[in-house]
Amino acid sequence: MQATVSVEDAGTPLHKFVRRHFSVLVPSRSQTHVAFKAGQILVNGAPAAEGLRLRAGDVVSIARTVAHVARARSNNVGVRAVHCDARVVVVWKSAGVSMDPRSAIFGDAVRDRANLAPGSELYPLLDLDKAVSGLVVLSTRNPSSIPSTINSLESTYRCIVHGRVGSAEGLTEGSEYAVEFPIRGTLCSTLFRIVSFTSTRNSPDGWLTTLDATPVGGFVHKQVMTHLYSSDHPVIGNSRMTKQHRTCRDKGIFCSLIKLSFNHPDTGETLSYIESEPSKFEALRLKEAKFSERKLAEIEEATQSLMAKRIKSNEFTETEAAGTNNAAADDDEEEEDDAGGQSQSSFKNAAYIRGSQEFRGLLFKVSPAVMIPRASSGILVESAVSVFLERNSGLQKSITILDMGTGSGSLLISTVAHLEASLLKNGMSETDCVSGIALDASSEALAVTRENLDAHGLSSRVKIHLGTFGSVSDIFSNVTASKPVQIILCNPPYLSPRIKKVTSIDASLLNEEPAVALFSGDTGLEAYQEIMGGIRLADDQFGYEGFSKHCVLVLEIGHGCSERVKKIFVDGICSVELEKSGRRWEFVALKRDHRKLERCLIFHKLEGNRILEETFRERFNRTDEPEKLFLTIHDFDGVSYSVETKDSKSVVYLSMNMKCYPELRQYGADNILFREYGALFQQTAEPGFDVTLRIDETQLGAVNKDELVKKLALLKRNALAAPFEAAFYAQSQGQQTNIMTVNYRDQEAIYIMGFPDRVTVIFSTVFKEETDQIFGRVFLQEFVDARRQPAIQNAPQVLYSPREPPLELRGLRLSDAENIGYVTFVLFPRHFTPGPIREDTISRIQLFRDYLHYHIKASKAYMHSRMRARVESFLKVLNRAKPEKPEDQKEKKTMA
Repeated sequence: MQATVSVEDAGTPLHKFVRRHFSVLVPSRSQTHVAFKAGQILVNGAPAAEGLRLRAGDVVSIARTVAHVARARSNNVGVRAVHCDARVVVVWKSAGVSMDPRSAIFGDAVRDRANLAPGSELYPLLDLDKAVSGLVVLSTRNPSSIPSTINSLESTYRCIVHGRVGSAEGLTEGSEYAVEFPIRGTLCSTLFRIVSFTSTRNSPDGWLTTLDATPVGGFVHKQVMTHLYSSDHPVIGNSRMTKQHRTCRDKGIFCSLIKLSFNHPDTGETLSYIESEPSKFEALRLKEAKFSERKLAEIEEATQSLMAKRIKSNEFTETEAAGTNNAAADDDEEEEDDAGGQSQSSFKNAAYIRGSQEFRGLLFKVSPAVMIPRASSGILVESAVSVFLERNSGLQKSITILDMGTGSGSLLISTVAHLEASLLKNGMSETDCVSGIALDASSEALAVTRENLDAHGLSSRVKIHLGTFGSVSDIFSNVTASKPVQIILCNPPYLSPRIKKVTSIDASLLNEEPAVALFSGDTGLEAYQEIMGGIRLADDQFGYEGFSKHCVLVLEIGHGCSERVKKIFVDGICSVELEKSGRRWEFVALKRDHRKLERCLIFHKLEGNRILEETFRERFNRTDEPEKLFLTIHDFDGVSYSVETKDSKSVVYLSMNMKCYPELRQYGADNILFREYGALFQQTAEPGFDVTLRIDETQLGAVNKDELVKKLALLKRNALAAPFEAAFYAQSQGQQTNIMTVNYRDQEAIYIMGFPDRVTVIFSTVFKEETDQIFGRVFLQEFVDARRQPAIQNAPQVLYSPREPPLELRGLRLSDAENIGYVTFVLFPRHFTPGPIREDTISRIQLFRDYLHYHIKASKAYMHSRMRARVESFLKVLNRAKPEKPEDQKEKKTMA
């Protein structure tokens, strides 16, 4: 086909001339570009560029046929082949493509991608709307001939819907639920799984939810969208049964079939295909999260600016300002979430008038003696359950939860319910293994707690204790017996009393609820100080009998107070010296509530060598092929570890070098390690090491890997336990042992002796400086004085002897250096009762030397910092006291 350029068309761009005269062969701009790119447009017999200006008399021809047009249309269709054979074809269809196989566009595209003969028959086994993307399965034969394949079809759709799904039921990410709803007279069922929540400013409740939906029979994706629409969470889209998103102009529906499985009609083999969600899904979530964070940042910036002005004018302190922000946030939150637009005051009045309030899907009795449960506190329940299960994956025989400041008991009861549901889902047949302790300083509040426990059938499993945050240590001797606490919950008061005077919050809102549940001291941080002190005292007295290994602490905070509260606990129970005595806690995470406000801090208790534990936990949790490993780790007291793979990547050798291991072997260390590690313990250690464990990952089978990781981290501790266990056994038999010497450091040793009535442990320690001896003597005197307190008068007796060794060591050849000292612990049977007490005693006492010297160094550092600060202040005073020279004595310089 060709055309000659007339005088009127002279100067016209070539591409416009082609579109005007050859519209049948180039029906669109995109096909025009394709034709030029393929060299199919000729001017005077030669290919030409699109922008060429034509002259009168030029001959324009096109080397293109209708077949080219059809092929170009097919290439532009959003269809991608996933599977194809003689019977079935699976393709991925983009949104905007109609999947009618009779359509020349879709049908030709499928045949082209699947290499099928032109004009071959295609029958869809699963129908998708034009606006829905996803996997499509088609048959080359009539579907009536393959009913088994049709009946075996299972599909999963990824959807983004308006609102936070399951907020009233307390559903979280990963939760599953089912919806049944009649469609065209047929009762249809759909299974849903929550993938994620996204904060947004363009949804009535401020959220979008990403879901996976699996229809069980019915009308497939139309069924999914109908069920979501009927539950007031319509899919984002611009068609029937969907709801358009304010800022999203995409014409497609945010629903995509991403997983498909069916039985092959010939072989019966189950074919499964999984595709990633369309990129626009993540783009929408990121955009909404970004805008939401920007809005929150603007609000926070404006609030901080206002607070800064008030602080500058000395109206109140920074801590009170943070409390004010949090109170205002809670006010807004309850106003919207719990009162349905009513005022906070009317909400609280209604709750007290009703005498009940819903929290986490459960109903609780409330009275003016307790604070009304907040929706924002639900994050404590979620965090406690998720963090506990993450660190204690094995099924627990008994779990105890301590709720400090329980109030109505809503936190404790909700956590018990959610934890039992999670354990039941993970395979536990008995769900009454979870018990609790409710602690509160108000007898009126505990009366409400009792009523709620009775209403939820937990009165026999939860013990009630009247006491303050600082009286935690009094609990264990009364109610826990042999069941240590695994989870600590606490929602303390954290507002300053001065908040009423400096904010616009209606005073009646704060006056309605009990002041003891809202206000704490002058700054709002005093309650946290008391909580930290109570936990530390209980830890000192009871160890793992009080708070178990890997115990989880979940603590509610006010928005903006996270760093100050975290510092209180980091300084108090997370300091490094506590790791040496097995009493160190570690900060885990800061969690925000559903309104993105700081809401709780999470800590957990540490034990063993942290690096070893993390190394093996990461390795055991890998799902891909194991990698080669070579790692060297150094511990206290000159102990070193080697973790490596050799010929096989799946076999890991954990070796330990320990200066004193030959002595420990004499006291039965090999037997203890074999008892703890079984076949993993190698009789012959690797060259250069004293102990080797061989872990073949392919042979672990049903072994609880989390428990194995914890044991591997305790390798040094278990080896050092040998002389202690020997002495404890001799005492239980009424026998006396020889002195067992462990030279674990240069010039320093541990001496253990068993007597019929006691066990004596003596540490020899070297003080490098004279000042260290002074600090050490003062520090050890505290051990002596502390035993005078009634609460810990049953602690082991501690004696300190500078230079002169105790009588028990007089027959040994010892150093006569002036910088050596001896610390003696006298342990009685109550200190090493078989069970957790004995294990705790061994763990703590073997690390006493590091504990002592850490305190000495910390004390010296503190003294030096105080001295430097004092010197700096003196220098400032002296500088201010310097007299200035008279004007006539000042040297003057002029510029030339």
